[in-house]
Amino acid sequence: MSYNDVASHRIPGYVSEIMRIIDKAGYKAYVVGGAARDIVLGRIPHDYDVATSAKPDEVALVFEQSGIHYYDNAAKHGTVTAVTGAGDVEVTTFREDGEYSDQRRPDQVVF
Repeated sequence: MSYNDVASHRIPGYVSEIMRIIDKAGYKAYVVGGAARDIVLGRIPHDYDVATSAKPDEVALVFEQSGIHYYDNAAKHGTVTAVTGAGDVEVTTFREDGEYSDQRRPDQVVF
């Protein structure tokens, strides 16, 4: 079993399904952030973030067409959250961040 196979078995079905739906719509999707770190370290992540090539409005449309409930919690920063019975998945568009004047969120982003 390759490393990718091992890592994919550590991603829960609800997260894999969100990624599959995004991929089927023609976009890229990757588990990122703390979940990716935890998987590599052999830990169980407590939440999952996905980065995608789809822009926020495209993510929302893909979710609508797939019957996935979602909310726009930070679309101006590129994030749309998929709501599933098993857990929420934050889906963020690939982006380049500007300055962080509040030390938490970028003042502007470029997708």
